[in-house]
Amino acid sequence: LKPALMFLAERFLGSCGRRLLASFCALLCAITWGRVATGGLDGFMFLACTGIVSLSSAVVDGLIDGQVAEQSTDGDSAAACRYLCECGQITGGLLLGTVVWALALDTWAALFLTTAAWFSVAA
Repeated sequence: LKPALMFLAERFLGSCGRRLLASFCALLCAITWGRVATGGLDGFMFLACTGIVSLSSAVVDGLIDGQVAEQSTDGDSAAACRYLCECGQITGGLLLGTVVWALALDTWAALFLTTAAWFSVAA
């Protein structure tokens, strides 16, 4: 589904439209993580939330990669910028995981931190 969405976004949306789509997908991901954090999900709802988070985060990642490539002057700078984005994503994940571990947060608190992180991406 992600390749089809990416194709449609590249084909029919301009630069501003792709940024809005990335913000919408990040917001959708944040809302979904917030729903998971509240608990009380049956199997179907948990599976649906997993699918929504997976697809929306993949679309955000793909749109950011496309934006980096679009704004780069050559292949080397595009690769370097994508590498920097990947390093930032890994560092952010490690930092968030370390905070959760160091503060010995409950599962719901960790999920709300994840929700806040996705809200910051949407903004």
